Amino acid sequence: MPIERQQQAVSCSLSNLTGGMNASVPENMIAENEAALLENYMFEQGVLRTRDGYSEPLIDIGEPIDKIWYDLSTDGFLLAGKPPADGSGSANVYYAYVGEQSTSLGKLTGGERPMCCRFSDKIIVASGGKLQYYDYKNPLVTVESSFLSDNLWVQDMRLGTSKRGDDNFRYSSTGDCTSSEAWKEDTNMISQAQWYQIGACDGGDIITVLTLAGDLIVFKTNDRGYRVSGTVPDLSSDAVLSDTHAEDDREAFALMGGTIVFATDLGLRSLQTTTTYGNFDTTEVAYKINRLLQENCHKPKVWNMLTRRQLWIRPNEADKKTFYIYQYDTGAAYKYVFHDDINDAVETSNGIMLATDAGLRRMNSEYTKDGNALIKSKIVSKMFITPNRIITRYLDMFVEGREGDNDGKIHVQIANRGFDYSLASKRRIKHFYNSLRAFEIVVTSSSPHRIKNFNLYGVDE
Repeated sequence: MPIERQQQAVSCSLSNLTGGMNASVPENMIAENEAALLENYMFEQGVLRTRDGYSEPLIDIGEPIDKIWYDLSTDGFLLAGKPPADGSGSANVYYAYVGEQSTSLGKLTGGERPMCCRFSDKIIVASGGKLQYYDYKNPLVTVESSFLSDNLWVQDMRLGTSKRGDDNFRYSSTGDCTSSEAWKEDTNMISQAQWYQIGACDGGDIITVLTLAGDLIVFKTNDRGYRVSGTVPDLSSDAVLSDTHAEDDREAFALMGGTIVFATDLGLRSLQTTTTYGNFDTTEVAYKINRLLQENCHKPKVWNMLTRRQLWIRPNEADKKTFYIYQYDTGAAYKYVFHDDINDAVETSNGIMLATDAGLRRMNSEYTKDGNALIKSKIVSKMFITPNRIITRYLDMFVEGREGDNDGKIHVQIANRGFDYSLASKRRIKHFYNSLRAFEIVVTSSSPHRIKNFNLYGVDE
């Protein structure tokens, strides 16, 4: 007696992709709420929409901007240009406000991208040479008594510094890091400058120093990490990490609450305290996109966009247009491809400021283009596979465009058939007949839009 098999209704949906993109498993094994690719999208209250664009340059210093430091107290920016490519000098520095002419502050003392922090009423700058400071009145002033520095932090009312190639921390005098006496040591006076040696003779250089749970965590180039506890000058240290695989770039690290996140040749990892007092643990972060980060890892950089709950990862110094975004409050990830090279980024009270060769640009929901360039978005769904055949019947769609944009559209491609959908349309049923054993849904567009409903219905024979 023959066995009869009834057709089963099937649906393939792009309405809920809150799981983000997943490159950790084959396309047919990812979850129903994930996609193989989400390019130039973001989530807004759980709805997938085209990411924010950015403005034309709002600040122009007359040369490419390589580094930004946002001054929250004034809403201004300390900006560094690029040093000469032949290594013959150091970068120029400027202070600027949006809508005003920038002020030249002179040149850096070192050849590295500067790191800045506020100490008292001054901005302290470290770039691999002597420390410098800006007091809002004069150009950059060099602290001749300071040591060579490329890293800064504030601890116990002192400025802490370190330099690659040196196993010593340097601490300024209490409350003073800019005077001629600030870096002079006196073992009989606790308030004077101090130093502390970390990991001597271990064969590694200090990459960066970050604060975690009241301690300092020191990452070194030999894949080791140290914890420094106590108050200056009564410090103690112990080795707490090995095989970190940390990239040799202090900008490959970011603080994320009570966690340090850092880029490695294995992808993104995090360091946090464990429930056992004094212990630390490293875990994998953003596992869904780590394979992509590994494939293109070369001098990566990481930024924490705190109010957006996002980590921005630029995996390759040679490609400054491609970023991966990890939405750490939901665990979702997606990909940004910008029209311009993005040298640096910083979050402000009014969006994210982007350093480009043409100037400083603002990225927020006000802009729907990258400058004058259209934002090209793309979704590639999971692969739908059946041992029989899927007979597709119709699509139920509601994709909303920008108000007043009557020419906007998206293109939907399913296997060898595709069509354009006008964003001026309201919710619509689109009959779409096909017979397939395997397929993925690809949606492309150059128009800003948000996907409110997108379902393909059919039957599995």
